[in-house]
Amino acid sequence: DATKLTGNLPAISGASLTGITAGGLVFISSVSASASAYMEFTGIDSTYTNYFFTVDRIKPATNTQEFELHIYSSGAYVTSNYYNTTYGYTSGGNLKTSHVSSGSAYNLTDTMNWGGNDISGQLYYNDPSAAASYTPYNSYMVGNHSDGSAVSFLSSGWQGSGGTTITRVKFQMASGNITSGEIRMYGIVDA
Repeated sequence: DATKLTGNLPAISGASLTGITAGGLVFISSVSASASAYMEFTGIDSTYTNYFFTVDRIKPATNTQEFELHIYSSGAYVTSNYYNTTYGYTSGGNLKTSHVSSGSAYNLTDTMNWGGNDISGQLYYNDPSAAASYTPYNSYMVGNHSDGSAVSFLSSGWQGSGGTTITRVKFQMASGNITSGEIRMYGIVDA
């Protein structure tokens, strides 16, 4: 009977837990920005089919810029054939959208007057290390517009070069540095 529990409950070590791995997140690495041009993650390979990134309080140094994701394949960053759509709403109900056909990066946000505010969110990448005809992603980002209103962005897309095996990614602003913030990369354990 739960009403008869008293005192302290015993601590449980996560190392003792078994059989809960399918679908779990495994921390791989993190990058903290300090007046950084970009935040790069290496080590994307077939260890995990899917990757998950958490974006925590990214502060753009330059106003009115998109937050972007770039992919690395075959020894270089890919500079074309990015396809994505980004939809966003301010708390005042104003729609912010962009659609990119054959762009030079994934736009995770639309152009915003950030006004010194930050961006947080998450990004899911589906099977980036498979040499597939396209490698889809989806993301959700939130921030504050310079007028004080909250804004949220849903973005999804794929890289359309065909047969692209992604081995690293970098996050950056369309122009200017990232003043501060942290991004963490996790692998998602297959079922």
